[in-house]
Amino acid sequence: MIEGCIYKLGKFTASENVGYMTATKNLWRIRFKYSTYAILITDPHIPKFGFSFTSFPDIIDEHVKPNTYLDVIGVFEMLHPIAVSEQRNEWTHVDLTDKHNNRLSFYIFGDYVKQIVQINNDYASAKERPILALQCVIRTEWKGTVRIKTSFDATRIYVNPDIPEVMEFKKRVGAS
Repeated sequence: MIEGCIYKLGKFTASENVGYMTATKNLWRIRFKYSTYAILITDPHIPKFGFSFTSFPDIIDEHVKPNTYLDVIGVFEMLHPIAVSEQRNEWTHVDLTDKHNNRLSFYIFGDYVKQIVQINNDYASAKERPILALQCVIRTEWKGTVRIKTSFDATRIYVNPDIPEVMEFKKRVGAS
């Protein structure tokens, strides 16, 4: 299977989506079997992005379980200095704001650090800050503070994507 493509699946099972790391907010998860098959769908009318955005208040007020994968939309406000962990991995964090000016810290690890630094550099002299659509980030809590973070290689960071949710978000925050 190729990431970003759409498939019709058959001969799989569904089970309750419980445990420490839940891949989605859905009540059910798909489990592949030896006989599971996937057929590539090339219908151009099916949207490429499949976001299910979670609001900052729902994340901050703990309406979302810890270690749940989320999609989040926010304004990239500030990049903090890059640090290096004891394991020699780079990390940093970004302050995000939503349409109601709520703040949320987005912690970035590994190869995502280079991507977020490039985004910061690309928009350093821009009149408007970029809107980030984050796919598959994880809600965590550290020292009593709720935050979101990248998830290994699953997280995707989209800058000003041309999707209805971002267009509506831009209108509400006054971005062009």
